Amino acid sequence: MRFLIGLDIDGTIVDDNSNLSNETIEYIKKISAQGNIVSIITGRPFRTSKHLYDQLGLKTPIGNYSGSSVHNPNDDSFEKVEFKMDPLPVIELVNKFKDGVLNGFCEIEEKVYLFKEDPGLAEFLSVKGGELIIGSYDIKEQISGAVLFITPESAKGIEKHLMQFKDLGFRYWRSLKSDEYYVLEIYTKLSSKAVAMEIIRKYYDIPHSRTIAIGDGTNDIEMLEYAHYSASMKNAPQKVEDAAKSKAGSNNEDGAIRFIQDILKAV
Repeated sequence: MRFLIGLDIDGTIVDDNSNLSNETIEYIKKISAQGNIVSIITGRPFRTSKHLYDQLGLKTPIGNYSGSSVHNPNDDSFEKVEFKMDPLPVIELVNKFKDGVLNGFCEIEEKVYLFKEDPGLAEFLSVKGGELIIGSYDIKEQISGAVLFITPESAKGIEKHLMQFKDLGFRYWRSLKSDEYYVLEIYTKLSSKAVAMEIIRKYYDIPHSRTIAIGDGTNDIEMLEYAHYSASMKNAPQKVEDAAKSKAGSNNEDGAIRFIQDILKAV
């Protein structure tokens, strides 16, 4: 009987240079050919995860924006599911904490709003075939979420402001420059990577007892708690490690597929 395997990208199946190893590619192709459903479930948008999806030879649903969007680019019968949020609370926050919000962005499919000019961020967010809008807060559409770069001093005030919106959640990303700024993600509580996995599980009618999840970030916590078998990567912070049932090795040493191999051998 097949498994549903939910895989995070960054810090999990790719190394610190954002590359997939040949061993990971070949192993994922092998277990997919055996009938297992391997799904990438990532905080990335589809446009920056598609090349990895293709490298792994996947034909399965993919969860993007930490589960806010779930679709299968190879199967029209899989109905796309999206969880979006009103941009107004984010715009209000940016205007209220002008000195505390250094920059930020939000996305609507292939349209990205970058709040302030920043060549490095603009390059990182570049949308091939899409649209990058810089310096505009005139956002009419529902958004998939938002990411803000905030000063450490403003964090408590911003958190308190966000807590008044019962349908919104927030979490921090790890940053190499956390002494200079924090990276804050704002999302709708309707979505999570766990919700994405459950949508996919139901579509393929896979028992929950045959679900596997692997990740390393705070946006993986719900997915790691949800899956019957789960592992945090060696590089994961403590709160992520606490959410998982097991520990995997390093993302630089194919730790994710080693964990999958151990589970599939044991059942």
